[in-house]
Amino acid sequence: MTILLSIYIPLLLIVLVYVAINAYHLINFRLPIKGDVSHAILAIYLIVVASLLVGSIIFAIAAYYGFQ
Repeated sequence: MTILLSIYIPLLLIVLVYVAINAYHLINFRLPIKGDVSHAILAIYLIVVASLLVGSIIFAIAAYYGFQ
């Protein structure tokens, strides 16, 4: 099981760094135009990523207890 965790946790951290970089770029490099919807896009993006991460953690826990 420790082998699976040693693979899962670094991949999870890589995904979180990728999401943080994307959010940073969306916030800092948005176009200064009228009707900019970057905040709505960022909110949708973060909701989707958060739901995928929570689902991944739930399935990882379920798989862990399923293999015992």
